[in-house]
Amino acid sequence: QALMAPTISEYRYEPYGVCLLLAPFNYPVELTISPLVGIIAAGNCCLIKPSELTSNVASLLEKELPKYLDRDCFSVLCGGVELSTAVLANRWDHIFFTGSTRVGKIVLKAAAEHLTPCVLELGGKSPTIIDASATDLMLCARRILWGKMANAGQTCISPDYVFCHEKHYDEFIACAKKVLLTFAGEDPQKSPDFGRIVSKDHCLRLQRLIETSGGKVEVGGVVDVETRYVSPTILSGVSQESPVMKEEIFGPVLPVIRYRDLESVIRFIQSGESPLAMYIFAKDRKMVDRLCREVPSGGVVTNDIMFHFFNLHLPFGGVGHSGLGKYRGKYSFEAFSHRRCYLRRDDHSLLDIPARYPPYSDFNLKLMLFAGKHLPDIPPHPTLIRYGGMALTVLACAALWAHYISF
Repeated sequence: QALMAPTISEYRYEPYGVCLLLAPFNYPVELTISPLVGIIAAGNCCLIKPSELTSNVASLLEKELPKYLDRDCFSVLCGGVELSTAVLANRWDHIFFTGSTRVGKIVLKAAAEHLTPCVLELGGKSPTIIDASATDLMLCARRILWGKMANAGQTCISPDYVFCHEKHYDEFIACAKKVLLTFAGEDPQKSPDFGRIVSKDHCLRLQRLIETSGGKVEVGGVVDVETRYVSPTILSGVSQESPVMKEEIFGPVLPVIRYRDLESVIRFIQSGESPLAMYIFAKDRKMVDRLCREVPSGGVVTNDIMFHFFNLHLPFGGVGHSGLGKYRGKYSFEAFSHRRCYLRRDDHSLLDIPARYPPYSDFNLKLMLFAGKHLPDIPPHPTLIRYGGMALTVLACAALWAHYISF
């Protein structure tokens, strides 16, 4: 590094340009505005495409956002799959997508045509593990079911299923029943705090998963397709080969699986794609460390559910099939910025080291190796770099020449 003195080096965050924001249906306001904040902060323009499944929210965004944003830089387009396909056919400087892994692959393929950078926030089957060392099973049940039943289970980082150690299995099931009764009452369909499924097709899909699970319905299992209602449901005795364990549930259905040894849990999770989140309820730190070491996931939360998403000091995103790239907080600014490097040097020929140029010799090689080993780096202070670096370089060059000429 000292051989480059006097040099000023830095990097600057610069906007990509025009971004495409493809928003999902499950949190149509939050998951539109949150990435949009990063897009704006980084200095980009943006086309916003809300989900057609939440048409009322899409119409609201189309009507209201232009009132507060520069219409030459930001626009909202509403439409279905055909519009999304047409939009993706264009060239964008950056694409941000939140949704399913299946559609994420389509978005990434379209982006690859123009080598467009992407952030893909996808999903997957986020596991929850209750270890034998866990002590407060009622607290575990409250936190897990809060995360599972929020937005009727339509959350990308919702706990998809639970592996519960056999020591706590029966107690956890009993606690979960009590918690659901507290949360939603005897008839959850009448509860003002329990939501509905986004569409009838998704209701039918959840109904199929319950009916083909092969497990026992401990509580719930009620589906009303016409009103898009699926009751909070807990399934016990579910096989790892059950259809409900093969795809992301994305609804208020929670399979609880008994396990004896942690190895079988690790093998099962590893056999699938990397999840967006992993939740561990345990006091045994070695057990937690082992899971974190052997099971990849977008994020890990110990003894709670989903809180890493709300912590703006942490980057949020998936890995593998659960996502590509990170955002939230300052990481949103970084996600929508190109970090461009700059290096500036003076044009003083006196400071130009001849050994860098051909013809090369053993002498030149020894000179460069000696300089790289013995010359110190210059602290990153502009004035010191410019003047101190010049002086140090002159003295260093003179000392090097004197050292080798003496031979």
